[in-house]
Amino acid sequence: MTTLRAYCESQREQTREKARIARRAIERGQEFIARYQAGERDFCGENLERSDLHGADLNSVNLCGANLSKADLRGADLRGADLIGAVLHRADLCGANLSKADLRGADLYVASLRGADLRGADLRGANMPWASLHEADLRGADLRGANMEEAVIGAAKGANLSDIQEAQVDRSDPMEESDEPDYY
Repeated sequence: MTTLRAYCESQREQTREKARIARRAIERGQEFIARYQAGERDFCGENLERSDLHGADLNSVNLCGANLSKADLRGADLRGADLIGAVLHRADLCGANLSKADLRGADLYVASLRGADLRGADLRGANMPWASLHEADLRGADLRGANMEEAVIGAAKGANLSDIQEAQVDRSDPMEESDEPDYY
C-alpha cells in the first residue's frame, strides 16, 4: 500500500510540475508579445520554448538564436523576421507568414510548416529533417544546403529542390499514413 501511495503522490507531483511549466510558457508568450507591442524588436537568444504566440504580429522581429522549441506560432506574422540559427524543434508554424524571413541555419527539426508562406525566405543551411511543408508556398525561397531529410513536401508550391542537401524528401500526401513522428 505504501508503494502505491508513493506512486500516486509521484504522479500528482508530475502533473503539478507539467501545469507549472504550461503556465510559465503562457506567461512567457504574453510577456514577449507585450514587449514587442511596446516597440522592442531585438529578442536575440530569447527562450520562448512552448510559448503560445499563435496569430501574433511579429513583423521584422529579431529572434536570431532564440529557442522556440514547441512554440505555437500558427498563423503568426513573421514577415522579414530574423530567425538565423533559431531553434524551432517541433514548433507549429502552420499558416504562418514567413515571407522574406531569414532562417539561415535555423533548426526546424519536426517543425510543422503546413500552409506556411515562405515566399522569398532564406533557408540556406537550415536543418529541417522530418519537417512538414505540405501546401507551403516556397516560391523564391532559397533552400541551398538545407537538410530536408525525410521532410514532407506534399503539395508545396514552387519548391526548388535542386540545391537541397541530403534530400530524402517525401513528396506524398501527409494525410496518408506515414512513419513521421508526432509533433507533440
